[in-house]
Amino acid sequence: LDGSARPGFVPPARRLGYDYFAGFNRGHVYHEPVYFSDDGELREPGIFEPTCQTDLAMDYMKGPTETDPFFLMVSYGPPHMPYVPPEGFDRVRPEDLVWRPNVPDSSRADDEVVADLCGYYGLCEAVDAEIGRLLDYLDTSGLAENTIVVFTSDHGDMHGSHGMRYKGKPQEESLGIPLIVRDPGGAGGRETDVLAGIVDMPSSFLFLCGVPVPQTMMGRDLSPALAGQDVATDCVYCEGHLNIRETAEPDERDTVSELPCLDWRCVVTSHHKLAVDCTGQVLSLIDLVEDPYELRNLADDPSALPL
Repeated sequence: LDGSARPGFVPPARRLGYDYFAGFNRGHVYHEPVYFSDDGELREPGIFEPTCQTDLAMDYMKGPTETDPFFLMVSYGPPHMPYVPPEGFDRVRPEDLVWRPNVPDSSRADDEVVADLCGYYGLCEAVDAEIGRLLDYLDTSGLAENTIVVFTSDHGDMHGSHGMRYKGKPQEESLGIPLIVRDPGGAGGRETDVLAGIVDMPSSFLFLCGVPVPQTMMGRDLSPALAGQDVATDCVYCEGHLNIRETAEPDERDTVSELPCLDWRCVVTSHHKLAVDCTGQVLSLIDLVEDPYELRNLADDPSALPL
């Protein structure tokens, strides 16, 4: 939020409108975390970072009442490298892994890829437990009856798919993110194929909360989908970079910014995904219905182009 300092205190003027802030600027230290209190005191909780964040969130929610609505964002770091789960959640073993069909044998035999994926699943389970604590608190406090809960993320991770690792790729493992919504007035337990992007979230949730949506705001109102209605969405737009810096060692990546990042742009429909680089050169055309694991690039097959 406020430059590159680690952990970095974020002053009130740089908090993007939040009235309360307990956190830091940046960093991925989960087992010996630090954070700044709202008034700038550096604290060392001595527990797993998501556990500390859950405690802080529940403490904060003890204040609001039905006449004092709130918007609370809990920004968990994991599952993110380093893939080291806390004690009790480090039980996934290599023999437990079920590989995606697009992971080549070379990646399945790579000790680092295997260890990372085991740790990743352990961190997923650890974060799931913390989300469970939050949901339990909403239930026992009565806030669940009037609170919309949204779970999403910023990116995925390749974990060996197509022989690649880390984030920043136009493939689904990196590009696709979870979006789970619990709306007290919605149709529970429903899955939808509605195409949704991050840009659609503000409009959708402002509408659900009865707050006028500014005419200048980009994005579509997808809230009818939560009520079980069909919503027409032709496509979503995505962008990112093919980050050459990932070839550096983890502790050196911040010092190799001079290495190029090749931008990509992507359009996803209910059937196809087209990715191009910063020059407009087509990187890939995928039939997501027939080829969900993206094993066949149709970019050089004119007969495969969608009408």
